[in-house]
Amino acid sequence: MPPTVPVAVGFAAAVTEPLPSATSPALFATAFGPIATESVPRALLSGAVEFAWKYLMPWLLMLLIAEPTLFAVVVVPFALYVVYDGAEIVPVAGL
Repeated sequence: MPPTVPVAVGFAAAVTEPLPSATSPALFATAFGPIATESVPRALLSGAVEFAWKYLMPWLLMLLIAEPTLFAVVVVPFALYVVYDGAEIVPVAGL
C-alpha cells in the first residue's frame, strides 16, 4: 500500500494506513448464526389450556368475570396491574 501524504500541510510526513480489520481471515471462522433460529417454539399446552378455558370453566365464574362489562362499568382487572416488591401498584393499561 502506498504511503498517504496529507495535502496543504506545512510539515507533511508520510503516513502508513493500517489494513482494515474487517477483512481479517480470522473473523470468518467466528461468525455465529442467527439467535432466533436456535430454538423452535413449541405449543404443547396451548391446545389443552384453550380447551379448559373454553369448555371447562364453571359458568358462574365466567359470569363473575364478565359481569362488569355486561353493565358497562369501567373496571380495571387485576391482570392489568404490575406489582413488584418495593414499588407502588402501577397500571399497565387503563380502560
